[in-house]
Amino acid sequence: MWNDWHSEVRKAAAQALGKTGHGKDVHNLLRDRLLSNNERVRTDALHKVGHLGIMTAKLMPVFLKCFEDDYISIRIEVCVACGNLKIQDDRVLDKLLHMATYDPIWRIKALAIQCMCYILIFILHKGA
Repeated sequence: MWNDWHSEVRKAAAQALGKTGHGKDVHNLLRDRLLSNNERVRTDALHKVGHLGIMTAKLMPVFLKCFEDDYISIRIEVCVACGNLKIQDDRVLDKLLHMATYDPIWRIKALAIQCMCYILIFILHKGA
């Protein structure tokens, strides 16, 4: 499920897991992986969250902490995940704006700006 190239398949698999009572297990596993001390485990978990295309209230607090992570790879992956998810939550948008303004790494600034553009385009197309 995690590695399927088609987003609709990933969403359908996640929804199927949710309907069969296993969605909570998947989200708990992702939450635990986002809380890991291992950079690679956290990066992989963010990648999976972004590919699933689903954000829950339980994942959000842990997800928001990733914006302030010391590791560049985590901050890059959280921007990519936001772009995939097109999250319109004010807290996420504030974090992206903060990254675009103050992050010392130019690539992260560029990804944060790109992500905000994806979200804006999504909002504009949805409203049209």
